[in-house]
Amino acid sequence: MNFKDYHNINEAFDKPYKFEVTNNGELTLYTFTVDDVAEPYTIEAAFDDDRILSNFINRASIDMYDQYVAEYYPEALNPASAKVHEYAFTDKSTGELSKNAKSGHSATRTIGTIIHIAAHYIQTKEPNVILFTGAKEENRGKVYDLLVRNVLKSGAFPNYFYFKDEYKSDTRFWVFDSRKVPYMDDETFQEFLEIELTSPSAGSQQAHDFHQRTYGTPPQD
Repeated sequence: MNFKDYHNINEAFDKPYKFEVTNNGELTLYTFTVDDVAEPYTIEAAFDDDRILSNFINRASIDMYDQYVAEYYPEALNPASAKVHEYAFTDKSTGELSKNAKSGHSATRTIGTIIHIAAHYIQTKEPNVILFTGAKEENRGKVYDLLVRNVLKSGAFPNYFYFKDEYKSDTRFWVFDSRKVPYMDDETFQEFLEIELTSPSAGSQQAHDFHQRTYGTPPQD
């Protein structure tokens, strides 16, 4: 990482844009203005919690995942009860909400603000799972990866970890509460999801260490 990239990453942490939080009954909305560019514009980010984790299970695994979780994680929250809070963004060209963080969201400080918003949401809502998506065409996956990793390593959220996958034309980040859905760091369970794991390792080492300390080594086929 060169000095300019290092400076930009630090600015993303140190100088996020100010944001406002509202709730329209269905969505938790975060609004901020990118005001340090030639043509300032406003970004509206939203969290929608109307889906459950079992919605993301691939069809071939429908008959297996419930039994697997019940057998190996009997005290965990069942995927049919675990809410997935999807992080969406207003597309400034259409005004519609998009699951992709793109269309003007590529600047490092803007991405930093998006991650700060996710941290605020975790702190105030304690979600089971947050899912957010970055378009691979924007080529900002490494920046998201670095920012998410550093936020979760900060010590503010000791029970939250993440892994990422490539899905169609996107890179998706799954941030999860290891107390409620510990199987999210289990590679066998991850194979039940409609995902294509990145390699060589999709999750953070801290998550794997936590998982092994608490639950032992996941069973192998």
